[in-house]
Amino acid sequence: MVSLSTPLDRLVVDAEKEVDLLALPRSDVESLVRDCYSFLPPPLEIRIEGGTAHIKILKKPPKPHRMRPNFIAAPPSLPSRAISQGPSTS
Repeated sequence: MVSLSTPLDRLVVDAEKEVDLLALPRSDVESLVRDCYSFLPPPLEIRIEGGTAHIKILKKPPKPHRMRPNFIAAPPSLPSRAISQGPSTS
């Protein structure tokens, strides 16, 4: 889970005009914040408390993939140097 907290007076919800989030009803602010952070993966939990927006990403991030060794094993019928030298161009 990832949490983010930001003061409402520093949060930009409209690049073209200034919006005073502290003067709006809490439900409107939550809706605007949800729209601003819609690029985050759902589900999101958004709370407005004391002039601060608290945003939590509830979904756990995926586990990183384990890297497998990057090699090609020679089949039993071929010598290993045939694989390591690549195909013949003659």
